[in-house]
Amino acid sequence: MFQLISKRSAKKEKGFSLVESMVASAIIGIGFTGVFTLTAVSESFTQRTIAKQKLQMFANQILDVIATDTANIASYGFNLETCTAAADTSVYETRRFEWCTRLSDELGAAGTTNNRTITVTTSTDGRPAVHVLLESHAGAVQIVMRRTYDD
Repeated sequence: MFQLISKRSAKKEKGFSLVESMVASAIIGIGFTGVFTLTAVSESFTQRTIAKQKLQMFANQILDVIATDTANIASYGFNLETCTAAADTSVYETRRFEWCTRLSDELGAAGTTNNRTITVTTSTDGRPAVHVLLESHAGAVQIVMRRTYDD
């Protein structure tokens, strides 16, 4: 009698049907799509984080250089969006060109969507203040730093 039951169950199971195979393939496809999407989002997030760190490093370097020349602080109001060497070969124009080209080399050209400016103003107590605005990735990554200097 035991053999008779085994033969009946063997006849019922012949393998996977076409529908079961298609459902399994769909589930595996959805899983792979999720993994690839997660990888792409993670890569984008990592690139933006790296860009933000680079912008912060550049902004700190700019502010540190300006701190060494506070007597001429008004000469540092620059637009770093267009990297063209000017006929003026002053130290300020040379620094502007160097900063602009380094930013472009590391993070790409500013284009029309990335602001890269250094603005020199006077704080409410009369001290000079420098604002550095650097953007990358079509404005999605932005660093704004402000430092006030003593006369």
